[in-house]
Amino acid sequence: MRTRHATHFGSRLTPGAARYLLARHVLGDITLKAVADRAGVSPPLILKYFGNKDTLFARVMSFETDADALLAAPLEDLGPHMVRHVLVSQSEQGDILRAELAVATLLGLGVMYGIARGAELRAHAVEALVDRYAPTVQAYLVP
Repeated sequence: MRTRHATHFGSRLTPGAARYLLARHVLGDITLKAVADRAGVSPPLILKYFGNKDTLFARVMSFETDADALLAAPLEDLGPHMVRHVLVSQSEQGDILRAELAVATLLGLGVMYGIARGAELRAHAVEALVDRYAPTVQAYLVP
């Protein structure tokens, strides 16, 4: 029988496993069994802590808790705190980390350009933005 500590640990691993799979598969193709296998827990444990697949992925895609933790530092220390928080909260390293950093950079650009419609960003020519962003993305992809 699992200990209380082990089940709590499993409930903490499950969102990370779900994020990992969501980054690689369409949501409709991800099963609770696949999430459980990735997290090293049983599917019933996921149901116990999250209720169902929709609730689990709603939590995974919610940024409320992450945003609070990400911003939990004084302004003068916020930059290093934010970078450290993102890196420490990730459990995968190596090629996966480089790919995730590249995707994160592109997602940030996409959100500011396409969703938030950042006026300063949109005022620049596309090729000027490519010139600024491409070296950063490329640096993440090449070891």
